[in-house]
Amino acid sequence: MHRRILGFSVLFVVFSGITVLAQFNEAMGSQSSPPPSALGGRTQLSGKLQIMVRDAAGQAAPNLRVEVRNEARGEVVASGMTSSYGSFDVDNLRRGTYEVLAISGADVAQGQINYDGGSDDIVLQLPAAKAAGGSHLTVSVAAMQAPPKAQRVLAKAREHLNRNQLAQARAEVMKALAISPNYGEATAFLGLLDLSEGKPTEAISTLQRAVRLDPSSVLGLTALGAAYNLIHNFDEALQTLQSALRLAPGSWQAHLEMARAYLGKKEFSAALRSVEQSLAAAPPDASQPHLLRAQALLGLEEYSAAIGEYEQYLRRQPQGPAAAQARQTLDQVKTMAANRQ
Repeated sequence: MHRRILGFSVLFVVFSGITVLAQFNEAMGSQSSPPPSALGGRTQLSGKLQIMVRDAAGQAAPNLRVEVRNEARGEVVASGMTSSYGSFDVDNLRRGTYEVLAISGADVAQGQINYDGGSDDIVLQLPAAKAAGGSHLTVSVAAMQAPPKAQRVLAKAREHLNRNQLAQARAEVMKALAISPNYGEATAFLGLLDLSEGKPTEAISTLQRAVRLDPSSVLGLTALGAAYNLIHNFDEALQTLQSALRLAPGSWQAHLEMARAYLGKKEFSAALRSVEQSLAAAPPDASQPHLLRAQALLGLEEYSAAIGEYEQYLRRQPQGPAAAQARQTLDQVKTMAANRQ
């Protein structure tokens, strides 16, 4: 009985990879704006300043503190945290010259903007950070050199995808590629949309081109690994994801897809190690690592621990796409655990 349940359950996790694309979307969440009272004054305008923060590898940098300071007076007129897709919006900002800072621990990215009262934006890039073992994360030159207008359009695509507006997201990506046809990150995003629409074969072709355009695109490599997982090409997935992790050792998404590939190969101990690495870096509310951890523990016949992980997943995703199957498997694992006693 155990083998039958396990085989179906592992396949379910792999086939439900499209739902796991929420892990990519978690880097593309809702916008965050300061309250109007933080801006002060009476003569406010209806324009908006959008601040986009990128990490050293050119990826969206969520949950970082942003400050907007009036350069003439030195006062902070707006502050807050970047959204899950690395954006922070300031509404009703007065005309003037402002210093904009994004703060990540000891690292600070800063820029200056002469704001004229309309809709404007600024992109801040954090400096390269040291990775484990003293090496440095690879900076995607192609991502940094993409035209600012193309970057702005791609940010809109991310927002649409976060809202599950796939058609609108695709339209914005095509606009970005019209501006910059060799924009690797936009091409990777197009492949991500193919994955979201359940077209892994098309996604692989697009993502392979994205990686050729920008070999340092962690998004492209991770999404490509996810696509290989969906067609059960687990060896290719592992090779691709290892390339992603060489660039970004702390990418919890890449570690999670590694775990998915190991599960597909039924290498449960390796899968569990990858899940643990994913959880170490994942947002506190991430649910998918718990589901994959449950699968790995089930494969290792650690039923009690697997039960706890299934329950943890269901507490976080009681109505999620994988919830019904998780409940069914949980009931079966409880039966197996009881029979073992």
